Amino acid sequence: MQLAKSMLAPALAALTVLGLAVPGADARADTYGDWSVTTQTHWRIAKTSNELSTVGVACDPGEHNCFAYIVSNHTPCTEGTTSALLLSSPAGSAGASITCMRIKDELVGVFDSADALKVAIATPQGFSVVTPLVNGSFEISSFSSRGAATALKAAASPVKEVPASSL
Repeated sequence: MQLAKSMLAPALAALTVLGLAVPGADARADTYGDWSVTTQTHWRIAKTSNELSTVGVACDPGEHNCFAYIVSNHTPCTEGTTSALLLSSPAGSAGASITCMRIKDELVGVFDSADALKVAIATPQGFSVVTPLVNGSFEISSFSSRGAATALKAAASPVKEVPASSL
């Protein structure tokens, strides 16, 4: 699924509303293996984290739009740039590119296409994101796929409205 340039503004708004990586910002979170799905308003984010990074897919199920993102805890991207990275799993590897955006106080890499990430996530053994660094070395961040398929399905499912009388 391609992230069209026209989707960058809604992507930015969605991640801002959901408080992307801000602890305690989740309106409601469900856990599926090593993945969680956060729901707020009509957006859903499926994500997983390790000591280096958070990777996820944000969806607006009503509009059938999803986009993938990565946030590095140690090596932030440079705002406004597009960078290449490698997704690797036992099923193979694929190149991808991200566009770096500032969301609140976070620098977030939004994938130009979620397709390569979705293929990597589908591998039950897990996957890695390999990011080239300015000094010529690489940052390798490995993630679990345990629960990813269920989390992605939940993120893409329509949000059920809760009647005001039950709040």
